Amino acid sequence: MNRYLEAFLLTIGLFLTTGVVIGFAYIIALIREFSAILALVTFVAVVGTIFFFLFLNEM
Repeated sequence: MNRYLEAFLLTIGLFLTTGVVIGFAYIIALIREFSAILALVTFVAVVGTIFFFLFLNEM
């Protein structure tokens, strides 16, 4: 159970870090209007959110 909690906290940290990276990529994409980057960032954000809520439901 303790190991599971560690994995959960690590996942949250990973999502927070990914969120910061996505935020910067999103701003760059908006400035340069790279629709491919924008689509990729949106996809990663949506998939990340879905996995996060699935992981939350497991708890």
